[in-house]
Amino acid sequence: MPYRFALLAATALVAVSTLAQAQNTPPTSSQSTSTTIVYDNNPNWGLSSAGLTPGPYLKGTLGGSFADSSRFGNSMVYGAGIGYRFSPWFRTDLTVDFRPDFKDSNSGGASFRNWATMLNGYIDFNVPPMRPSIPYIGMGVGMAQNKVNGSVVNVGGTSTANLTGSSKNQFAWQAMAGASYYFTPTTALDVGYRYFYGGSAESGSGSGFPTRSGDFDSHEILASVRWGF
Repeated sequence: MPYRFALLAATALVAVSTLAQAQNTPPTSSQSTSTTIVYDNNPNWGLSSAGLTPGPYLKGTLGGSFADSSRFGNSMVYGAGIGYRFSPWFRTDLTVDFRPDFKDSNSGGASFRNWATMLNGYIDFNVPPMRPSIPYIGMGVGMAQNKVNGSVVNVGGTSTANLTGSSKNQFAWQAMAGASYYFTPTTALDVGYRYFYGGSAESGSGSGFPTRSGDFDSHEILASVRWGF
């Protein structure tokens, strides 16, 4: 069996090497001398090169975050990131998102905020007849900070506990789906859905009031703008 795996590995290596050499072969006199890789210049489709040019891009995001648990309620979400498109069907980016407007009902309505830094990968379904709209799916992993501010718990107008607040750094992950609409080959409006899991959040401690913890996850509707360069 090992020799079969070795043979398959050698075959794959030869194929990759051949493809790399073909891409790096200088153009002939009948070919374009442009250094920009053009994957598709078919004029029959709108913006035929939409989303196909490899290179870096910037990203800005705005949307609504709706906590899966009624404990936290809802919040706006703001984000920014920098990414790179590697091929017509794959891109990746590093993003920072901020969710500042949640309230923790387990801590007397204390404000709850979430920061998340995520590394994401996307598969673009870059099918010519759909352009300039390109659907996608994606996933990301990273770190989140869940911060519950201090608060005073009142029952019947009487203060029963002073909670200190809590901040926890947690592993986070997310899954996305949506579609990008390209105004130019490298500028797009992205509208989509995201499920975000931010790990555990913990209410602060207080005399006579037990600390409570629970998972923080949310469903989000987002709009993003990407600028390629």
